Amino acid sequence: MPNVTLPKSELAIAAYAKLENVASALLFNHALRVFAFGSVVGQKRSLRFDSDMLFVCAMLHHIGLVDDQVTSNARFEIDSANVTKALLEQFKLEPALAAQAWDAVALHTSPEIPEYKSHLALALQIGVEADLYGWHFEEIPEASRQQIIHDFPREDNFSKLLVEIYGTALIRRRDSVFRTPYVDLLERADAKYRRPNLCGRILGSPWSYPR
Repeated sequence: MPNVTLPKSELAIAAYAKLENVASALLFNHALRVFAFGSVVGQKRSLRFDSDMLFVCAMLHHIGLVDDQVTSNARFEIDSANVTKALLEQFKLEPALAAQAWDAVALHTSPEIPEYKSHLALALQIGVEADLYGWHFEEIPEASRQQIIHDFPREDNFSKLLVEIYGTALIRRRDSVFRTPYVDLLERADAKYRRPNLCGRILGSPWSYPR
């Protein structure tokens, strides 16, 4: 694969196995492409990050949605970040590095913020955006993109399937999606869902009806 080598450290293998045990091939390959695209664009922009750390973050960035054992009413990004940090702590990584990885995973769906946190966070978000939205293609050589898709196949109906999978997974944590882009997925997956309205929360707050 041009410009990209999959890490083979014990840490990387552990992250690989953790996702492989719970994810479908579609979601597993998505995570690998996130790493690959983030690596290619990161190199082009001369971003400074540890390849193993990006790999771990890419493998686990959505595990809060795909692992049935990870259950809470928190945003899936937070649960995924907690799983990532726990694995890094298990391998005795420095607390500062574990915290940086937590930020990267927790913020990967938050527009504009990662670039102000770390190069690791930015590279992860770039990888996600490239695989989900087709962004940053001008920074990814066509040969690299074709090689990545060859090595980690992206199904023709990947986008449709991903929307369905994510939407179904979000049903069990519906209270977590308010004010996130994932509320759109939940609305599509659950016809009975009605998104909370920020104006309604403000206007209907106890401040509006003093006792």
